[in-house]
Amino acid sequence: MGPSGSGKSTLLYVLGCLIHPTGGIYRLEGRDIPQLNENERARVRSQHIGFVFQSFQLLPGISALRNVELPSLYNKQSRRERRQRARQLLERVGLAERLDYRPTELSGGEAQRWRLRVLS
Repeated sequence: MGPSGSGKSTLLYVLGCLIHPTGGIYRLEGRDIPQLNENERARVRSQHIGFVFQSFQLLPGISALRNVELPSLYNKQSRRERRQRARQLLERVGLAERLDYRPTELSGGEAQRWRLRVLS
């Protein structure tokens, strides 16, 4: 929390491995993050960091199930594993009956719960 321009977003970008810090040390689980190449940082983001965007960043043209399933593509899971995990996550947040709904068909609270599951 702080005034505009105080570095809040910059800190989050550094912690999310999206930009390099200009000084100091940043280690995550023993890894020196600034020393990693882009592919290694992407792997760290995929395996250890989740983002919750203010606007949810849901893809409007696909279902809840597909939106939740999408991040698993980067973990090289089989389609069956991705689909099963996405179903479990949606069930966990009370959206089992909304698997085929699109983002515009959900309430704000449902969309938020949906997005939080995508990042889990």
